[in-house]
Amino acid sequence: MAGAGTTFSSPSISVSANTVIIAAQGLDGSLDFYWQQIGASGWHFEQVAGAWTTYSAPSLTGNGGYVNIAAGAR
Repeated sequence: MAGAGTTFSSPSISVSANTVIIAAQGLDGSLDFYWQQIGASGWHFEQVAGAWTTYSAPSLTGNGGYVNIAAGAR
């Protein structure tokens, strides 16, 4: 997963279908998303919103194979 010192906020963690999902605010105010299928090795990273767009720790929930993320925007 992400290395030490790569996120600013506390993470939000959930499960959607057979996947563990995590969202956190990046150090540069980005919205970062990580996922891993249950039983697999290695995490996948996606930046959901660019630098200086996210103002708060995100809230995350799985929704039958989909993901819902909410966070305060700048």
